[in-house]
Amino acid sequence: MRRCTETDNTKVLLPQKKQARESNIELLRIITMLGVIILHYNNKSMGGGLRFVKFGSANFFVLYVLEVIFINAVNLFMLISGYYMLSSQKRSVIKPVKMIIQVIAFGVTYYLLRVKFGSLKYSAFNFRGAFIPNNFFVIMYCCIYFISPYINIVLRSLDIKQLRRMIIILLLLFSVYTTAVEILGHFRGYPMYGLSSVTVDGSSQGYSIVNYSLMYIIGAYIKLDETFLRKIKLPVLSALFVLLSGIEVLWGYLYQKKHSDGGVVLAYCNPIVIALAVLAFLIFKKLNIGSSRVINFLAKACFTVYLFHTYLFRYLSIEKYATGNPFILAIYTVGSAISIYLISFAVFCIYDFITSPIYRLFEKKIGSGTYTVPITEKGGLA
Repeated sequence: MRRCTETDNTKVLLPQKKQARESNIELLRIITMLGVIILHYNNKSMGGGLRFVKFGSANFFVLYVLEVIFINAVNLFMLISGYYMLSSQKRSVIKPVKMIIQVIAFGVTYYLLRVKFGSLKYSAFNFRGAFIPNNFFVIMYCCIYFISPYINIVLRSLDIKQLRRMIIILLLLFSVYTTAVEILGHFRGYPMYGLSSVTVDGSSQGYSIVNYSLMYIIGAYIKLDETFLRKIKLPVLSALFVLLSGIEVLWGYLYQKKHSDGGVVLAYCNPIVIALAVLAFLIFKKLNIGSSRVINFLAKACFTVYLFHTYLFRYLSIEKYATGNPFILAIYTVGSAISIYLISFAVFCIYDFITSPIYRLFEKKIGSGTYTVPITEKGGLA
């Protein structure tokens, strides 16, 4: 419950205590990160899985079904952030700094190891470049992290009807409309950038602060309207997830068959992709698995897994299995993702063992830069 004090007939809401980790959502975070690994495994410029399979073949559908199931991964992480970060107005400067430092540490280490073992020739220019935290997700997350207390103030100032209306408007403007514009551009044969509601270059397939903010707001809305959403039964949520996934697979296949580029189908801002993220969260929210220290501990490695997993693709036989038996391909793909997660978890333990004492000493001497943005509320949520 929120605590409040009265000041000039206005309620000043104090931040809640930090919530305990829910193992069902921590499990969802682990599975979502496994999905990120699979998405990058399939990515034509990373792992290359979908580049090696023949379009329309059984192997194509094996990888494409996995692609559809997990395409909501990034949206899910932002939705989960909105759900939990709504409850606190406290932010720490050191948290995003730690993330950026880890991006730099992994980039520099990987570069030096490649030079050491001869796969790269040392270049002072490239070495300096390794210190640049060139990671889109991290930068966008840090932006949301800092502006989220102010988003929370806006959301908490609205009643439930106003919140629902705002969510509908946001979805229409930045999901349904942007997707329709992209589709229109494909049928016209050229991009309709002038119609976009996101950027001058179109929707960027949801790789934008607009979509990240939208998913944060949806997560926060779920928290605020949880009583209503809790009434939706698990079988209904599961059936909807399967149905929308099937529609997405069929749509993606037919769209690529006609236009070759099916990026709009799997864009993060696609309304179906957003819906799949919401359904996945609601499904796992209903699971009652109790509190599991193992799950909670494994989930702590998610960010390290995200930074480290692509380094391991070179050691996989992706092309070999992508052109082999489809059943074995499915097992190999999922098994590879699990193996990569576990290896990355070991890396997380090593990194945490090295850096934790340093950060503890730093925060003891200087502090974590924690600050609170108080919520002033005249009245309350309906």
